[in-house]
Amino acid sequence: MNKLLDAKDNLLKTLDKNKVVTMYVCGPTVYNDPHIGNIRPLLTFDVLYRLLKLQGYKIHYVHNITDIDDKIIERANVLNVSEQEITTKYTKEYLAIMEAFNAYIPEIHKVSDEIDDIIDFINKLINNKYAYIVDNDVYFDVKKVKNYGEISHNKLSDLISNVRIENEKNKKDSLDFVLWKSTNQGLRWKAPWSEGRPGWHTECVVMINKYLGEQISIHGGGIDLKFPHHENENAQNYGVNNTCLADIFAYVGHLTINNQKMSKSLGNVVLAKDMLQQYEPEEIRWFFYQKYYGSPIDFSNEIMNDVKSQYHKIINQINIFKTKYYLKTHLLPESIMQFDDKFIAILNDDLNFANAISYIQNQTKELNKYIDNNNFQLLEKIYQFLLGDLWILGIHFKEIHTKQIIDLINEWNHYVELKDFTKSDELRKVLMDKKVM
Repeated sequence: MNKLLDAKDNLLKTLDKNKVVTMYVCGPTVYNDPHIGNIRPLLTFDVLYRLLKLQGYKIHYVHNITDIDDKIIERANVLNVSEQEITTKYTKEYLAIMEAFNAYIPEIHKVSDEIDDIIDFINKLINNKYAYIVDNDVYFDVKKVKNYGEISHNKLSDLISNVRIENEKNKKDSLDFVLWKSTNQGLRWKAPWSEGRPGWHTECVVMINKYLGEQISIHGGGIDLKFPHHENENAQNYGVNNTCLADIFAYVGHLTINNQKMSKSLGNVVLAKDMLQQYEPEEIRWFFYQKYYGSPIDFSNEIMNDVKSQYHKIINQINIFKTKYYLKTHLLPESIMQFDDKFIAILNDDLNFANAISYIQNQTKELNKYIDNNNFQLLEKIYQFLLGDLWILGIHFKEIHTKQIIDLINEWNHYVELKDFTKSDELRKVLMDKKVM
């Protein structure tokens, strides 16, 4: 078995360029609109995907959609519509959010399309004596896995004393979890044990095995998935394949709202679509890059306003440089992305977002600091590096130096040369409002 690593061991340094990097990131249960906490893992692994592709890694990246769940049934009953209507609507909403954030769309699979494979996988667990049937339900026997707790770094004895007991009378042990639930409610399928539907913890491990293999390079998601979800996935993989599910388990930290946990009871859930009404996608990305991806991050409007100011200061400085460059050369710097080895090295240090942002800030200052040195070749290269740096972070630099803006710059420069300062000051104010001067 390969060494089991947490992301703190640096998830990039352990990867082999000669092998395909297999990456699976847990997706949403589509019963409601995604909130901003759902977006942080999505954007983190989007940057990782971009970074690896750029460096020549071959990557097979899979993401799931959970479209079978009790919450979906409850939502459908409340709205008096079918489960399919709920899941279709919110799957589209989720994909639209991904597109709005300029995130790469990985290979996506829905749980409802994998039922036959899930049944086969559960059958293997039963045959291997890792699962048992009680009253038409199928449970996983946790005590059969000697390595149980290796993902969450918990001892089995501690977990038993702290676990929330649920349907204990049906199980051998309070930690045992359901693989197949017998039910006459909602969408259900015929299995050898009963008519019902799969348990949540089995869905992802089955898709990983089917599409990526018995052991993958990186398994990612939010920190809340470490236990019990990933622990239980990993246990099942031991039951079928006798190996750990992934070389690396990478977790993205919690998001809080004004230093409080986001919850419906507190009424502080912030939906991604609502946040996109208030802030640009690039501003939200920039917010998430303020902290190490594995650390908690707090959201507030005050923090976002500071982040927004920081982000636009960088973009404005780049556009002011372009204006200065044009005034000196009568050309705009060529907007071709190049990739800076120093910036890549910073992100290769376990996605060091904070240092990456500092580097971009320093490079932007360099542009305007050295414009009077007339080393246009160097300045153009720094500018092109910045475009590449922003691209790796999922930020598309928008070109605002249109023909209309260039004409205004030329007109302003004309009045400056005529020493008509009244007219030139008027035009300068217009150009400053447009963030190009």
